[in-house]
Amino acid sequence: MILSNRAIGDAVETRRITITPFEPRLMRPASYLLRLGSRWRSIRFDGRTIDTALPLEGQVAPSPAQEGDALTVRPGEFILAESHESIGLSNDLAGMLSTISHLARLGVAVHLASNWVNPGFGGGTPTKLALEISCAHDSPVILHAGWPVCHIAFANVADTVDPTMLRGPSIYEGKDPLDLPRYAEEFVPIVGAMT
Repeated sequence: MILSNRAIGDAVETRRITITPFEPRLMRPASYLLRLGSRWRSIRFDGRTIDTALPLEGQVAPSPAQEGDALTVRPGEFILAESHESIGLSNDLAGMLSTISHLARLGVAVHLASNWVNPGFGGGTPTKLALEISCAHDSPVILHAGWPVCHIAFANVADTVDPTMLRGPSIYEGKDPLDLPRYAEEFVPIVGAMT
């Protein structure tokens, strides 16, 4: 079940949800608005095939991390940005991101594909979320740090997570949200053990 704003407020008060900094005016009926942080980097793809079973260093060309008050998203560009807020969830709550309608109507996506925040994410170390930003039309769009860019909705998990099925915290928990994907690092050991 999706949490209402009242239930989100209660979960923040009882520390089942950590949102730092927390601003009550960013609450919505069944979500909280996350803001764009002040750091981002563009990820360039040069047309070469990317092998996901290998570490991505050398396969993609990330620009150096940039910091500022405004980010220009150009057509066809893919940007990793950080949320302004750090998030932490208890093991009985999951989070889901959704671009705010204002930006979606401009053709801007703030979560290109990965909108899921696992139960327990940031529970040990509240962590800024990686925002996957792209622009789907021909005009650049300027986004401003500190302005709302996406909703995070929270849902109760039917039962608490079984800790014996976990390998530890998320591979991204406590890490820089601008880091390259760690797909191979997470799944090569698992896939190798299954074959």
